[in-house]
Amino acid sequence: LKWINETENGFVHPTHSVRRLGPGFRGIFARTPIEKDAVLAVIPWDLCVTHPMDQDGHCGLSRKAVDALVKGETPYAKMLREYDPSLPNDWPPNARQSLDGLPPGDWDRHLKWFEAGCLKRKATEDERRGMYLMVARSGSSRDYEQGG
Repeated sequence: LKWINETENGFVHPTHSVRRLGPGFRGIFARTPIEKDAVLAVIPWDLCVTHPMDQDGHCGLSRKAVDALVKGETPYAKMLREYDPSLPNDWPPNARQSLDGLPPGDWDRHLKWFEAGCLKRKATEDERRGMYLMVARSGSSRDYEQGG
């Protein structure tokens, strides 16, 4: 959290700390009670991985995620290197069979969309990792996609 506080206009409440919850999992916790209406964090936009939706939409965001999250040198990108995200596309076939009949039923849609709609070819290992990190950390919603 230090690097956010050291960024111009960045702020994380001083009671916050990062705790590891297990392999590949962590969370931000308050060490002491926080006053009502206190600002918990301010993350400057220049630290966020964003892309204008009118400039090739999620495909552009996916490419930017590859550059920023996989190849980037920001403290956040460096921290993400300890994670090994995977989607069922990378699981062995017998493990994927356990998903048969479970909602949402389209576990392979992200990689299919990325390869067919954006790349027009098979994704490299770095491209897959960037896309997985984008999906895992994405804040979009169906309401947003529908203009809500």
